Amino acid sequence: MPAAWVYSPPIIRKKPAILACLWSVYTEGYFSQHITEDGWQEARNTHLNFEELAVIPIMNEKSQPATVTVDLPGRPVTARLWQIQVGRVPLILLDAN
Repeated sequence: MPAAWVYSPPIIRKKPAILACLWSVYTEGYFSQHITEDGWQEARNTHLNFEELAVIPIMNEKSQPATVTVDLPGRPVTARLWQIQVGRVPLILLDAN
């Protein structure tokens, strides 16, 4: 696993802004499809394992996994932060498992 990226709060600067994206990531719900010999479509479920992906865990200043909490109706939801590079753009993934 690559070295962890440490999250630091944004600082207001007079430099060009860096484009970053946020995306919810799901470990289940992905599948591949193929057509059987008799013409039926068949799906094979896939489970994503973060240990096998090119993702970097984002760590806080205490070297603990960085998280964000959002208050939703009825309960708060906490998500762990991960990062992948998409070209020159960092993509931050939210993992609520």
